[in-house]
Amino acid sequence: MLSQIFVQFRVAFSDRIFWLLSQVPQKWRHIFKGNRLVKAVFDLVRDREFVQQHALKFLLKEQRKRLVEMAASCATPNDHSFHVLIDASSVPLEMLNASLESIAEQGVSGITVSLFGVDEPDDSLLKRFPTLLLKGANKLTLDSILSIVDDYDDLDFLMIINAGDILKSFALKIYLKEFFSSREFGAIYSDSIVHSSDCFRVECRPSFCPDYLRECNYVSSSVIFNKKILDTDLLRNFGGPTSVGTVNHVLLLCLDYAGHEIQHLPYFLYEDRGSGLSEIDNVSQLSEKVVSYLGERMGYFVSRRPERNMLRVDWRLPEDSPLVSIIIPTRDQLVLLRQCVDSVMNSTRWKEFEIIIVNNSSEDPKTIEYLTSVISERVRVFDYDKPFNYSAINNFAAERANGDFLLLLNNDVEVISEDWLCAMLGHAARPDVACVGANLFYSNNTHQHAGVVIGYGGVAGHAHKFFERGHSGYMNRLITTQNYTAVTAACLLIDKKIFFEVGGLDEINLTVAFNDVDLCLKANAAGYRNVWVPNAQLYHHESVSRGTDKVGAAKKRFSNEIRYMKSRWNTDHTNDPAYNANLTLRKEDFSLRIYSVKESRVI
Repeated sequence: MLSQIFVQFRVAFSDRIFWLLSQVPQKWRHIFKGNRLVKAVFDLVRDREFVQQHALKFLLKEQRKRLVEMAASCATPNDHSFHVLIDASSVPLEMLNASLESIAEQGVSGITVSLFGVDEPDDSLLKRFPTLLLKGANKLTLDSILSIVDDYDDLDFLMIINAGDILKSFALKIYLKEFFSSREFGAIYSDSIVHSSDCFRVECRPSFCPDYLRECNYVSSSVIFNKKILDTDLLRNFGGPTSVGTVNHVLLLCLDYAGHEIQHLPYFLYEDRGSGLSEIDNVSQLSEKVVSYLGERMGYFVSRRPERNMLRVDWRLPEDSPLVSIIIPTRDQLVLLRQCVDSVMNSTRWKEFEIIIVNNSSEDPKTIEYLTSVISERVRVFDYDKPFNYSAINNFAAERANGDFLLLLNNDVEVISEDWLCAMLGHAARPDVACVGANLFYSNNTHQHAGVVIGYGGVAGHAHKFFERGHSGYMNRLITTQNYTAVTAACLLIDKKIFFEVGGLDEINLTVAFNDVDLCLKANAAGYRNVWVPNAQLYHHESVSRGTDKVGAAKKRFSNEIRYMKSRWNTDHTNDPAYNANLTLRKEDFSLRIYSVKESRVI
């Protein structure tokens, strides 16, 4: 009893402290944060979980205002038809009622509801919802869903949910508004709140990420399908009992395979209170079979990851065994350089590579001696006796590379996993992929690079920075392949033709920083995807050889590069599709962005 009272008091006190802080003008806030007493009190009552609860409250309030405005302006045809399938197996009547109530309150016509897992429904249920279609006590199966898709020729949209799950206010209107936009989508999904007595999780999903979807069921709920273009022929060979999350997963996989566009809405339009668990931590056997089946057609192999029962997809390596040119710029720093070269030579399973070391005015006699001694059939050394310009150095080496692929590699990188280059090359050889990034760790086994998010610090930053090695990350994004908008050039693989097609690295405006982000954005603009590969693991002793950007001429140069990126790519006002507009840009930990109480703006 006393412990409950203490918790309630702490929550109430924390609530007041947090509210007071949100009222302080931005320009004065750093002064309060610097006060030791204020900081001590604030740290005492403020923990991450509590902050996120408040952030979600403010975020939902802000979203509701936007959704009301969007719903009010939603002018959509009235002749559309929705079919909502509800799996009501082994759930209390009140949970089913909650789902039906949320559907009835959408204010949208043309909705048909089918119930699975209910043999003899309550009379009151039929009186309140006389149009219910009863599919018997049998559990939901893939065959039964495909049958509905086939039987209803005039059906426009299909949604599959668990009994207890709730559609938030205006959800269907917002979905409809997007479906009737100028583009034809195969499916649309939103963000979701997973909530039960022992589970609370906010799933802020990225825009459609096909490589992520193949390895992790990150869209197990809150998705509506365009039945008119839903091709289910691929699934005819897969039957048997299944779950709502698995059906959503395999239908999305089929839509992607058929080349249909899948859209994401960054709003919480759905609350999972039925199962209380999404399937993001467990890819089903049916999903694995479908991913494997598609892999036979697309050119990849599927295996199970030991972490959280995810899948691992490895793309077939090119049959012609192309040469990879590994470009390593360096200036002195013999210990780091030798460690880098030795690890590549001795710990790389893919043997078709050459190493190009670009010597940028080294002065240390031992380094110069090493550069002379290391030259061989596989290792070439070029001198670049001009002021340090990372972009120019790599462009210089790329023009002299014999390989079909270029791997940009810092001299302070050390190989961990022998299959690192194989894992990256399988992706780089895909016709739709440009830049492929690796999983880089600091020496203390925390993450240095696991993809780049546009917008951090006004330009870009590394996702999951400082997370412990072995951590699964936000929504398992540290242990599954990702389509990030950008990756770091500390270890970046790209087809040489694509590198030159997009203009290489910008040696005029981005001599040191952000040239890799710029390269990735140019590749995106040219229609390519970029990929981050968790299996390609290396250590990165970041910027040991180059130093800091915070003093003198380097500080001025860095400021100019920031200014250029904001001007060229609008990085300080762009929502990164591989991230989520509901997540903060102030930290690299995927926490929710925080709105002030009164001003409804991000703090």
